Amino acid sequence: SITSYHLELLCMKVIRESESKSLRDLFREFLELVACSNNRLLVKNLNQYHGALQMKGKGMNILAAYANETLNMYHRPHAQLMSEWDGRDGAEKLAPPRPSLEEILRLADRPEAVESRLRLLQKQRDRFQKLLRGLAGVAASTFDLIEDCYIGGSFGRGTALNYHFDADLVVLIEGFEPRYAEQIQEILLDALEGNFRRGVEWRGQTPYTLKLGVGKSASGDFATVDMITTGEPPDYHMDYDEKRYYSGADSSRVDEQIMNFAVKHREFRPLVLLVKHWRNLGLDRFPADIRSITSYHLELLCMKVIRESESKSLRDLFREFLELVACSNNRLLVKNLNQYHGALQMKGKGMNILAAYANETLNMYHRPHAQLMSEWDGRDGAEKLAPPRPSLEEILRLADRPEAVESRLRLLQKQRDRFQKLLRGLAGVAASTFDLIEDCYIGGSFGRGTALNYHFDADLVVLIEGFEPRYAEQIQEILLDALEGNFRRGVEWRGQTPYTLKLGVGKSASGDFATVDMITTGEPPDYHMDYDEKRYYSGADSSRVDEQIMNFAVKHREFRPLVLLVKHWRNLGLDRFPADIR
Repeated sequence: SITSYHLELLCMKVIRESESKSLRDLFREFLELVACSNNRLLVKNLNQYHGALQMKGKGMNILAAYANETLNMYHRPHAQLMSEWDGRDGAEKLAPPRPSLEEILRLADRPEAVESRLRLLQKQRDRFQKLLRGLAGVAASTFDLIEDCYIGGSFGRGTALNYHFDADLVVLIEGFEPRYAEQIQEILLDALEGNFRRGVEWRGQTPYTLKLGVGKSASGDFATVDMITTGEPPDYHMDYDEKRYYSGADSSRVDEQIMNFAVKHREFRPLVLLVKHWRNLGLDRFPADIRSITSYHLELLCMKVIRESESKSLRDLFREFLELVACSNNRLLVKNLNQYHGALQMKGKGMNILAAYANETLNMYHRPHAQLMSEWDGRDGAEKLAPPRPSLEEILRLADRPEAVESRLRLLQKQRDRFQKLLRGLAGVAASTFDLIEDCYIGGSFGRGTALNYHFDADLVVLIEGFEPRYAEQIQEILLDALEGNFRRGVEWRGQTPYTLKLGVGKSASGDFATVDMITTGEPPDYHMDYDEKRYYSGADSSRVDEQIMNFAVKHREFRPLVLLVKHWRNLGLDRFPADIR
């Protein structure tokens, strides 16, 4: 419901109202216009025989949400970085900014580079380990029943992300019994709050775990620590609820198993880091829904994928992980390595959300061959001369060089030459076989130079002598018969409206060479017409409209790059919302 022409008029509006000529700023302002529009993107039509343009139906809400999502992903980096930075603990602030998934996937053929970009920095590890040992030492010196302290979890296993992590500190208590667990937690918390020099604050607790903020400063906690209180498991049979109190006692054995697996499978740590990073990016969009899948659960799923895969390629393994999540019919059930804890499984609607997120990621990044083939098969012959369609990220990396954006997205000269030759041939055959044709004009985005190289068609405006709307359908039939019978390269009907014939031109084994909208019209009469009659003459005004737009493009060199970027953004959205924003 939003046409290429409508997008061009909106781009003109943005450029007129903007104080900037930067393509990056203009694209942001266009997205803000779409995201916040309260008039359904109403814009005056330059064509005097056609009404104002406006979005219709639920498509406006879908398009606004898509624009807002794009703003959040690419055009609010400072605010996004600041909110992310403010939410980090001190040790996490030592890390570089969180990368996009695209940035990491570009490194996927070098697993060591993925690991290097996402794993803890040595200075983070050193400072956090020193703090944990200090915490364990103060606890042991002030509470006599502590037998041992063990640093576990993803921090201990070396699978923690550098920009978001905490650590498990397992505290083994002599003579531990579950009925005393809460009392032991209170004693430990009092001891640490009173004696740990760098400061400890309570952040929450479960029957098995104290959540602590450690090293308080003006910028927040230096670190978050889960202190797990447990003891030597008894040798009698326990029910599930009692067993859970002893899961911490088995954590060193579990960590050892996982680290041994990592030694045998060098692809394990890069895969785990990539998968956790993917999950964390999803938390921005679905925080409550997918938080229930833990880092440990993800590590066990990665082990399962590696065991069952025939590939050691990180790219293949990540794809197989996503396919496992997208198609799971057992809610990602996996056996727990910890003998005092049950199997792990996703709960509630979170599984459906996570599966949809995995499927979306597969469609965006991990079905390139199928995606390219389906995209290629849907292209006309002239479009197949273009390179594969780029991602939005690829284009936005060029945004500081508008000429590079235009060069990457505009029609190639060979496309333009071959399509123009075909259109002139089509116009010539039509004119030679139908005497009432006065003139033919190549218009639309192809004529204006704002067509995308990977997806385009052209308007061929045919001016008929003595044209009257009541004869429009008859004229279309005569033209179609003439072209089907006489155009050497072949013409096939693809649909029509009262004003336009949609034609597939240049039929071959690979499909039509081109799609052409043949607009039949004539010289407008000088009497007052109602809206329905006026529409038949909008084609007659298209050359004046195209001239206005091209004059605007001459005065505003940023116009064509912006239009091409906006159309490309809209086309990428069509993959996700085809019926809503077409």
